[in-house]
Amino acid sequence: MKNISSQYELLFEKLHQQKERYSEKNLAIFTPAKGTKYQHKLMIVGRAVNGWIIKMDKNKRDDLGRLNTEVIKTLPNSNLNWVNDMWGKTVNKYSTKKSAFWRVAKAIAANLTPSEKQDVVNTIVWSNLYKAAKWEGGNPSTRLMNVQYDKCLELLKLEIELYQPERIVFLTGYNWANHFLTDMGTTRIPLKKYDLVEYTGDYKGVRIIVGQHPQGKPEQKHVKEILSAFEQ
Repeated sequence: MKNISSQYELLFEKLHQQKERYSEKNLAIFTPAKGTKYQHKLMIVGRAVNGWIIKMDKNKRDDLGRLNTEVIKTLPNSNLNWVNDMWGKTVNKYSTKKSAFWRVAKAIAANLTPSEKQDVVNTIVWSNLYKAAKWEGGNPSTRLMNVQYDKCLELLKLEIELYQPERIVFLTGYNWANHFLTDMGTTRIPLKKYDLVEYTGDYKGVRIIVGQHPQGKPEQKHVKEILSAFEQ
């Protein structure tokens, strides 16, 4: 956790120092979450959060200490109980049950961790490629992604080292994940033709699958292809 929190410090500093390079003022800062029943089976990676808990004003240099403290407090205590709590409920126009991302993530986990069918979401470690997004919601701009990319790459590698998953599913689309995979030194594994799975590879013995972003895609087919790709 210490290495990860130190990397967040560097991220905050860079976001502040290079604030003129991107237009967003208020940022939602994401930290990874480990389910309470995680057994190193599965890590799910998304693109970026659509609104979150930790807020950063890029103009406030004096606020960086608070952000560092929040990350240190949040990292060891962040779980996925909220996904279950919001399943079927709507808060600020958001419900996890209505999220294609969470429906697909849970379906994958249910097949890979069958002993925990009553609470499959807590068998997952969840992360995102980009740790800073728009506070108001929506994906980070290209400029914001470029500013934070190198720090996010290091954070992703540290997360994999810390959580040691057997499998990682990127529900991002290959166009979002390709630079990360290349710069991590991931070895591509040839796979048969799929419609929704776009990449499979190996990173230090961890099997990686990249599927398209689930929104608007046939979910049963998506899950079936991801599971089939893991079996190759």
